[in-house]
Order: sequence, then structure tokens, then C-alpha cells
Amino acid sequence: MKVLFKQFFNNRQKFRARFLLKVSALLILVLTLSSCIGTYYPAVAGTRSSAMYFLPPQNYKKHVRFFGVEAGTGLVSNSDEVNMYARINYGSAFAEKFYNFNISAFGYEGFYKVAGMPSEYNGYKNFLGFGPQIKLGLHINFWEYVKLGVGFTFTGGIEFGEFYDFRNKAQDEGLISADTKLFFVYPSIYPYLLFKVSQNSSVALQPAIGFPGVISPNIIYNYGSKSFWVSFSPMDMGNYYPLGSFVAGFYWPLN
Repeated sequence: MKVLFKQFFNNRQKFRARFLLKVSALLILVLTLSSCIGTYYPAVAGTRSSAMYFLPPQNYKKHVRFFGVEAGTGLVSNSDEVNMYARINYGSAFAEKFYNFNISAFGYEGFYKVAGMPSEYNGYKNFLGFGPQIKLGLHINFWEYVKLGVGFTFTGGIEFGEFYDFRNKAQDEGLISADTKLFFVYPSIYPYLLFKVSQNSSVALQPAIGFPGVISPNIIYNYGSKSFWVSFSPMDMGNYYPLGSFVAGFYWPLN
């Protein structure tokens, strides 16, 4: 009887793993085929898809409030342009054995250098925005050392400033194609793999597809309830970004 139960449990684990991988691959394919950055979007669309804030097992079933900061460079429409920003967020995280949930409010600001346009449009344009963000990760556990899962992030908000004004005016004059909506809602999806390194630390890989960022490979280091992460874009960014877009950030627990 014990052997049959063990075999049944192992088969369920394998089925869950295959199911999560198939769902992740299918949604990544759909988002990849439907994504396009050949136009001027709000500056936030070119930023990175920020990392999931993972809670350690000792904080399961607890609400952990956190503060986060990130800064770096974002994607641009032309190779001679620049998109630099900083973002802060405040939120709450909750986790159990098979899922991880984050909800937060964020604000960001930065500048976008427009190039390759008529002279009156070129130059640095500021932008400012804020909104909510929700992240949900569903995973299975292999022993106590590995988590394999798929995550979803939904980012909404509003962006305004000189860069917003530029997109509206230049599109009205037929110079560019642009997303001129004041409000935005962006989805992204990612498989993730978390390895437990020691009793208090772990490393996670989270390659996100969607907006913000289009493609956002994230590397996350967790120590206790503190989290540090970097993200980059492998896409060719021209003269200013020979290594692609790059962002670094952290999450800090407040309770």
C-alpha cells in the first residue's frame, strides 16, 4: 500500500511539472508573437518586468509588508535614444507551499532622449507615473530544495510628462506611430526556478515575456526575507546600450 501511494504521489508531481511547463511555453509563444516594439509606447513599457518577491518557508501564511527600489535603463525605439528610470514600490506578500502572491503600488520617474526626429522633437523628455501591480506564482516543490513554477504579473497605471506630450503631438503630425493612451495595463508571464542554497538563502531564475520589458531575464538572490535582483535585455540596443537594457533592484521587509 505504501508503495502504491508513493507511486501515485510521484506521478502527480510529474503531471504538475509537465502541465506547468506546457502552459508556460504556450503563453510565452503567444506573447512573443503578439509583442511589438516598433512604435513609441509609454516609457514604462521599456522598463524591466520586476522580479517576484519570494518569501522563505518560515514566513508562509504571514503577510509581509515590503519596500522596493529599482533603477536602470529601458528599451528604446531607435538605437541612438536613451530611456533611464528609477522606480519605488510598497506592497504586501503572502505565500504558502504551492504559491506566492505579491500586491504593490509603485511610482517611477525618469527621462527619455528622443533622437532621429526633426530637431524640435529631439532631446530629453521627462516622464512620471504610478499604479498598482499584482504578481502570482504557482509552483511545485521537489524535495525541499527546488521550486518549479509559472508566474503572472499585471501592471497598471498612468504615465504623463514631456514624453507623453511628445508621443501625442508627433503622432498627430504623422511623424510616428505611438500608443497615446493615458492609462495602461500590461501582462507578463514567466517560468521560474528557485534553488535553495542554504537554510537562509536561495537563488531564482525568472525569464519574463510581455510588458514591461518584452524580454526580461531576471536573476534573484534571496537572503531571509531580503531580496536582491538584476535584470537585463538581450535585445540589441545600439550605441548607448551595447549589452542591452540593465536594471538592478531590491526588496526589503518592513515587518
